[in-house]
Amino acid sequence: MIRIDEVFISSFGKFKDFSLVLNSGFNGICEKNGYGKTTIAIFIKAMFFGLGKTRSSKIAENERKRYTPWESNEKFGGYIKFTFKNKQYKIERFFGKTQSGDTFALFDGHNVPNSDFSENVGFEIFEIDAESFERCLYIPQKDVVIDANDSLTSKLNKLVDNTDDYNNFDTASERLLDIQRQLVSTSRTRNVSRKIKILDEIDSTQEKLFSAQQSYLQAKEKQRQAELNKQELARAQNILQELKEKQRASDSKKALLSKAEVFLRVEANYNQAKARVDELVEKNADVSPEYIKDISDKIEQVEIEKQQVAKIQTEFEKEAEVPKQSKAPYVAFGLLALIIIVATAVFVRELVATPVLFALPVIALVIVGVLALNSKIKFNAKIKSIKNQKKQIKEKLDQQIAKVDDMQNTLSQTFANHKIFEPNLHVALSQLKNNKVVFEQAIENYRLAVNEWNQKKADPEFALAMDSGKIETVDYTAEIRRMDEHVLELSNQNARLQKEVEIFLSNANLASDFKNRIERLELALADTEEKAKLAEVTLACLQQAKTNISQSFMPDIVKNFNKYINIVTNGQYDRASLDDKFNLRLHEKNSYREFDYFSKGLTDLGMFCLRLALVDAMYGENLPFLILDDPFVNYDTQKLQMALQLLGERSKKCQIIYFTCHEA
Repeated sequence: MIRIDEVFISSFGKFKDFSLVLNSGFNGICEKNGYGKTTIAIFIKAMFFGLGKTRSSKIAENERKRYTPWESNEKFGGYIKFTFKNKQYKIERFFGKTQSGDTFALFDGHNVPNSDFSENVGFEIFEIDAESFERCLYIPQKDVVIDANDSLTSKLNKLVDNTDDYNNFDTASERLLDIQRQLVSTSRTRNVSRKIKILDEIDSTQEKLFSAQQSYLQAKEKQRQAELNKQELARAQNILQELKEKQRASDSKKALLSKAEVFLRVEANYNQAKARVDELVEKNADVSPEYIKDISDKIEQVEIEKQQVAKIQTEFEKEAEVPKQSKAPYVAFGLLALIIIVATAVFVRELVATPVLFALPVIALVIVGVLALNSKIKFNAKIKSIKNQKKQIKEKLDQQIAKVDDMQNTLSQTFANHKIFEPNLHVALSQLKNNKVVFEQAIENYRLAVNEWNQKKADPEFALAMDSGKIETVDYTAEIRRMDEHVLELSNQNARLQKEVEIFLSNANLASDFKNRIERLELALADTEEKAKLAEVTLACLQQAKTNISQSFMPDIVKNFNKYINIVTNGQYDRASLDDKFNLRLHEKNSYREFDYFSKGLTDLGMFCLRLALVDAMYGENLPFLILDDPFVNYDTQKLQMALQLLGERSKKCQIIYFTCHEA
C-alpha cells in the first residue's frame, strides 16, 4: 500500500541534516540508547500528521516544545519520500513555535509541486487520525491502550470514505447525546438545556403574569389611596389658606403695635430730655463764662494762700527744733576729776612729798568746772529767745490758715448752690463746667425731642396706636410651616401614587402578552421533548447498527489474532474472544480469561498480536508500513525470537521499520 523511501531531518530534536534511506521489506535500525530512535519515529509521524495544537506546558505532553532544537529559534523540520499506489511523493514540513507558523508542501517524484493530497495527508492516506496512527501503525515501548472510541473503529466500519463527521459512529453518537443534553438535560452545572431554559422561562413568565394580574388589583388600591389623598390635600390647602389670612390680619395688628412702640419710644425720649433739662436747671447749670472765670480766679487765690501757709509752716517747723546743750564740758570735768582721784591714790606718797604736783590737777579741775558752768548759762538764754520767735510764727500761721479756710468755705458754698459737693475745688470746678456743657446739649436734645413728639402726635393712627393695649395678636408662623410641609408631603404622595397607578396599569396590560407567551413556550417545550425523544430513538438505532457492524469485523480480527498468538506461543494458545470494546480474553482450561490473569510478557505479546490483527482487518491486502520503537525490550529471549519471526513473515507483505538498541 505505502512505504517510506527516504527520511531527511533538516532540524528536529537533536538531529540536524540527518538522512535515512529505507527499503520495502524489513528495516532494522540498531543504535544505542540516546541515539534518537524515538525522535526519528515521531518525525515520520509529524511529516504525515503535523504536530497539532497541544498547549500543555509539560514537555512530555507537548511534542512541539519537546522537539524544538535548542540551538536555534528558526523553524525546524525536513521531508520524507514515500511511495503510494506505485507513485512516489515527497512531503516537506517545517514547524514554528505555534501551529500558525507551520508550513506544508507536497511534491511528486520529480520534485514538482503536487496537489493529490492536502496537509491532512496522513488522514487521507491511512484513513485514521494521528492518535489512532500511534495506536496501530506506530508501536512504541510504552503501553498503548486500544479501545473502540477512536478513528480505528471508523476505519474498521469503512465509514471514513466520506469524511463528513456524521458518518462517524462515535461522532454521531456524541452529537446525538449532545443534542439530547442540549434539549432535555436536567443538569445546571454544565450548559443548561433548552428544556430547562424553556421551563425557567415559563416559570419566569408565569411569575410575571401573576405579577401583572396582581398589578391590576394594586392599581385599584393605589387609585383609592390617591382619591383619599386628594381629599386630604384639598382640606389641608383650605386650612393653610385660612391660617395665612389670619396671619395677614395679625401682621396688620403687629404693624400698628410696632408704630405704637415707636410713639412710646419718642414720648419716652421727650420725657427723658425734659427731665434732664429740669435736673440741670435745679443744679443752676446755666452759668456764664464770667461766672466760671471768677470762681476759677478764686480757686487760684486759694492755692496761692495755701502756698503761703506751707511756707510759714516750714518756717515754724524749722524754729520748733530746740538745740541740745553740749555735754563735752561736763564729760571733761568728770574725766579730769577721775584722773586726779586715781593719780592721788597711786602716787599719794610722791604728791605728799611734792605739794606743787598735787596743786596742778586741782587747778585744772577748777578751770574745767568754770567753763562748764558758763556754757550752761549761754544755752539757757538761747532757748528763751527761740521760744519767743516760735510763738510769733505760730500766730502768723494760724491767721493764714483761718484766711484759707474762709476762702474755701465760701467756694464750697458757691458749689453747693449748684448741687456740687466735691471737696476738691478743681474737681468741683470741672463738674461745674461739664454741667454747663451737658445743659447746653440737653437743651438741644429737648428741642429735637419736642419736634419729633409733635410730628408723631400729628399721625392719624396716633390715638389708636397709643390705645394698643387693647390689641391682641397671634403668631401663626409655626402652624403655617407645619401645614405647608403637610401640603407638600400630600402633594408628593399624590404624585407618587399617580405614578404607581400608571406603572401597575402598564404591568396589568401585559397580562395578555404573558399568557400568549406561556402558550408559545409550552408548544416549544412539547416540540423540544419530541425532538429529544427522536434523538433518543435515533441513538438507540445507531448503537444497534454499530454493534451489528462491529460484529461483522470482529470475527476477522479474532481469526487473525488466534493465528498470530498461536505462532508466538508455539500453539499454547490458539483461541481468544474480543468484544466491541476491544476487551481481549484468552482461552485456557475450558474457560476464557481476561489478560490480567496472565504474565506481563504474555500480555505484551497478546497486545502486539492484536495490533497486527487490527491492521489486517483495517487495511486487508493493502497493508501500510509499521514503525516499531523497541517494543520488545521487556521480552525474554524466547518471546523476542518468536516476535521477530512474526515480523519477518509480515515484512513479506509490508514495510517494517524496526528501531532497537539490541542486536537480534
